Formats: sequence, C-alpha cells, structure tokens
Amino acid sequence: MVQLRAAITRTLPVGGEGGPNGLAWDGRRLWRCDCDSFVIERVDPATGRSERSFRPVDSIPAGLAWDGYSLWVSVPHHLKLYALDPADGAVRRSIPAPAPKCHGVTWDGAHLWTSCPATRRFYRVDPAAGRVTGGFPSPGARPHGLEWSAGALWSADTDGRTIHRIDPDSGAVLAAAPAPGGAEPHGLTWAGADLWFGDERAKTLHRLTLTEGAG
Repeated sequence: MVQLRAAITRTLPVGGEGGPNGLAWDGRRLWRCDCDSFVIERVDPATGRSERSFRPVDSIPAGLAWDGYSLWVSVPHHLKLYALDPADGAVRRSIPAPAPKCHGVTWDGAHLWTSCPATRRFYRVDPAAGRVTGGFPSPGARPHGLEWSAGALWSADTDGRTIHRIDPDSGAVLAAAPAPGGAEPHGLTWAGADLWFGDERAKTLHRLTLTEGAG
C-alpha cells in the first residue's frame, strides 16, 4: 500500500443550513448536497457561488454521482437511489438501495457503487435492474464519500479521517491518505486532476493535491 500525503490547495465555504454531505463533478461544475436543508446545489469551483439548487426529496441526501446524463443521489431514509434531472431536480427514476443507510455513490461507466456505513461494505449495483453484482468490506469503520477514477474506487472514511484508494476487484487498499488538519471527510469527487472533499463539520469544500510519502 502506498502512503499518500494530502495537502489543501483551496478552500470554499458553503452556504446553506448544513455541511456538504455528498459531492459530484459533472465535467464543469461541482454538485453538493446539504444534509440539513435537503437541498442539492451546483457550485462554481472557481468562486464557490451557488448557480442552481433544488430540493428533490423530503429527506436527507447523502451521496451524489454523475453518470453523464443524470445526477444520482442516495437517500438513506428512503432506502433508495434516485436519478435526477440536473436541470430541475425532477426524479427520473429510482432503484432500491442494496442495504440500509447507504451514503456515498459513484459511477464507474457501467455500474453504480455505493458505500454503506451500517454494514461497512461497498456494493456494485446494476442501475437498470437495481441488482447487486458485487461488493466487499470497507477498510474503514464509516465509509461515506465514494468516487471512481482511473479504474479504482476512492473512499472517504469519516470516522478514521482517511481517504483510501481501493482495487474494485479485490477490495485491497492501494493507497491511503490522512485527511489534512484532522478534517472530517464526507463527500468526495475528482474534478479533472483535482480531488475535492466536503468537511461537513467545518462547512467547507477542500481541493487537495496528493503526493507519495507519509504526512
């Protein structure tokens, strides 16, 4: 396993009632969800300004993913994953969550993945049928934010305050980085070459650079 050092290169405060729970990148803008107001908003990463927002479901949105067409959101109390229209937040369809209280969600190009703190597992889900097609245990006690990049899963473990890079076939941890400054990472997304995470407690979004070597 490779030890990584994470350094914050930019911090954006976020508005709203609660901290940033889930994060996603649509190719141009960040999306984040507010765990208190249930609002999902699109954010300009250069300014932190909210450009669009909607409240699609009357419950806590926990994770976000972009599949190139829809914005997926996990809603733990509904036990569902919803595909939303990014223009207005209208629900296009939904599938059952694979376990209770699933949080992070990401798209690998063919399947959805979701993290479940209650079972401490990751699940790979067929988005057409809502069927679980794979999965493995989490290396941390509370997996939250989840992202797919360059053939690997990236997971934010909130309790362990660690970001893991994971082999999606074996579940082996390929690399790990402590969250800088003892931050509490929740949402996680790659925006091009930049890794962003949301610190719910501080109500901020952080852009990171990762380098090899213990922090």
